[in-house]
Amino acid sequence: MMWYGHGFGYGLIATVIGLLTTVIVVVIILRIVDRTSRDISPQRSTPDEVLADRYARGEITDEEYRHRASVLRDQEQSIR
Repeated sequence: MMWYGHGFGYGLIATVIGLLTTVIVVVIILRIVDRTSRDISPQRSTPDEVLADRYARGEITDEEYRHRASVLRDQEQSIR
């Protein structure tokens, strides 16, 4: 591209600016997507937390809660 006899002129500068703009936009989009995917992923609850939640909602009785909690403690101790 010869413009007015000055070599490449603004064509090279425009190409570099266009590429930099594209790279910046892609990086911003990837960061946004990565951030939202981390927010969406559910946090894993421990068995004790699940048991306590079920008890708090009234899904299990006092007796069931105590029995299941003792089973979980026994399993935890046997693993160690």
